[in-house]
Amino acid sequence: MESMYEYGSRRGFWRLHKLFQEKKIPITIFGVAMALERNPEVVMQ
Repeated sequence: MESMYEYGSRRGFWRLHKLFQEKKIPITIFGVAMALERNPEVVMQ
């Protein structure tokens, strides 16, 4: 079973990232350390 952190970092983050970029909305994200550790490309964005 896929956890919400695995799904969110693979799909959900990128969908939201694109939406906020298109609308030029600045955001701040607080993430779970383990999820960020597993997905360093998200941190770099």
